[in-house]
Amino acid sequence: MIKKCFLFCLFLVFSTLFSISIEFLPQATVTNNVVTVFDVAATFNGIDETSLRNINLVYLPDNTSYDLDVRYVLLELSKIATDLVATPTNGTIWISNVKNQNPSTLTESLAKEIALESVLSKLSPQSEATILSVEGTITKHENFSVDILNTKTGTFVVRFNLFEKGSLTGFYSLNIFAKHLRKVYVATRDIYFGELVVSDYLIETYINDLNVFGTNIKLSDLPMIAKKNIKVGEPVFKEYLQTIPYTVKYQIIEGFVIINGVLVKAKFKLLEGGNIGDVVKAENIETGKIVIGIIEEGPRLFIVK
Repeated sequence: MIKKCFLFCLFLVFSTLFSISIEFLPQATVTNNVVTVFDVAATFNGIDETSLRNINLVYLPDNTSYDLDVRYVLLELSKIATDLVATPTNGTIWISNVKNQNPSTLTESLAKEIALESVLSKLSPQSEATILSVEGTITKHENFSVDILNTKTGTFVVRFNLFEKGSLTGFYSLNIFAKHLRKVYVATRDIYFGELVVSDYLIETYINDLNVFGTNIKLSDLPMIAKKNIKVGEPVFKEYLQTIPYTVKYQIIEGFVIINGVLVKAKFKLLEGGNIGDVVKAENIETGKIVIGIIEEGPRLFIVK
């Protein structure tokens, strides 16, 4: 009894530590270069402020802005939370780091340096960035600010806003392509929802994983069942698959119920698949009656209703 109470208390402790609910701001203004989860959180429960401040997201240079993908924030939070409830679960958070600058002028070489450093600071280590093209000219100015736009395709636009006597006088933009190679498994054929996925359907290759989120699978995890349609050439992540259930829909198994101490058995056709302990509907093969039962090891069905 003492052991059971201890285990129950331990379960409550871990549930408290690793269950987090959080609501994100639609936009945030920061004063530090390193943006943390706390900076983009509107409300949160199940975690303290210090812990959120310790989760770094991006490096934002002075006088720049950035559209942060919510899915990336959730990915970072999932590393410390086993139960995570968030609002919203997709979209972007606009972050701005605006500070008063000392008057300074922009040159083409300085623009290239700032643009590459700004883009790489937002990416994973070992990422690469290349300038594709330049738009505009550097007009006479006293100072400038920088905006970074993520096109969600691995291409960034770094725009310099040029100011003279407090008025905007021109723009100078650099289009930058970024990549970060990652080895993943991709589909060698179209895979459909509910289909059994085996190793023959996958091949390992490198992809540019910027703005691609997912957990790599291992061939030893297969076979598994597809939770969505997956196109040929598309990465296959663990989030797209589910384990094979202990029982499947339309499987015929033995069901039983105890009435006045008497064990009564019959054959049932499952109307939905499930694992041990799941509550499912089934049809009595002989009478056609629909019942509800709990899947037990065997498999067999304990009729509850």
